Amino acid sequence: SSNKGNYIEILELVASTQPNLFNRLRSRYGHYTSHQYQNDLIHSAAEVLRESIVEEVRQAKYFSVLVDETKDVSKKEQLCLLLHYHRKGIIQERALGCFHIENLNAQSVSNLIIQEVQHLKFDVNYTVAQCYDAASVLSGHLTGVQTQIWEQIPHTIYQDLGQRILELGRLCETHWSCRYNSLQTLHARYGTVLETLEAISQLEAAKMHTAPQKLTSIFEFRNIMNELPSAYKSSLSIVDIVLSLPVPAASNERYFSVLKRVKDCLRSTMADGRLSDILLLASECEAVKDL
Repeated sequence: SSNKGNYIEILELVASTQPNLFNRLRSRYGHYTSHQYQNDLIHSAAEVLRESIVEEVRQAKYFSVLVDETKDVSKKEQLCLLLHYHRKGIIQERALGCFHIENLNAQSVSNLIIQEVQHLKFDVNYTVAQCYDAASVLSGHLTGVQTQIWEQIPHTIYQDLGQRILELGRLCETHWSCRYNSLQTLHARYGTVLETLEAISQLEAAKMHTAPQKLTSIFEFRNIMNELPSAYKSSLSIVDIVLSLPVPAASNERYFSVLKRVKDCLRSTMADGRLSDILLLASECEAVKDL
């Protein structure tokens, strides 16, 4: 066939305007265009991107794990792993790759998740939540993945990928017991409250010539607290944890759409490692451009 494949065809197109590359390809040795070199190049690029994502997550500190599975064109079970976190006021959901699962059971999936998190040297104590779809293998409350992960990381919150409403409780405005509890909390932390109010008054005195602005998002609220980190240390941690909680999203489904485009009927024999690296580069193309 005259079709040499996308890689060689694009390389020759670029070489037509680059004399040094053209001469290299026309030399007898040292072309570095075999499939081994292609795989090494793809893997190196994917590792650089993966390390960049891992560093972002470490700076964000808190993160949630989103997991879903599907069958590819060759009928292999592929598990995608994404991380949900916030950094510099922006919510991020980044992929770490896809993993072929030979036995789709709760034990195998939970072991893979834990191993991957530990392999990337994340602190599991900062794992806020785990998010799956409604499949019993993943979401089962007796023997599912969420239960097995919870046994190893008890503080993680389970969130259903298909859940549309996140219900948050609020204090009752009429029961006297709620007010009594609030007064007890104020009494226990009275000294801290006074220090915080004094710090706020000093901050406001420095900004007395600036017109007050209405808060429009939780990010602005966090930025204000960040100006007094010693006074709002616990509150900042709570806000960071809330921002790290996953919400119903289509990130996993978008990742599977990329999977269908990358591994089609013409590339059904693609190796798992190459597939994972190409999927990562294709799904995080904007991050690749930034690198």
